[in-house]
Amino acid sequence: MKTLLQTAAVLSFLFPFVAGVWLIILALSTGNEDMSLAIALGCFLVGNAFFVGGMLFVAAEKCSRNDLSK
Repeated sequence: MKTLLQTAAVLSFLFPFVAGVWLIILALSTGNEDMSLAIALGCFLVGNAFFVGGMLFVAAEKCSRNDLSK
């Protein structure tokens, strides 16, 4: 179970993080002033990556401690 949670944590961190950084870089490189929505969405995805990936990693560590105490 710990391995599954760690894998989910890594994947749920990487996909939104990469997509968010890609959106931010794309929006900043185009030079249009209309790209504020893309920047906001990219920032949301990066923040979501840190939150969800971190929570799943903490759950994996907590799950492993509970399994050892039983």
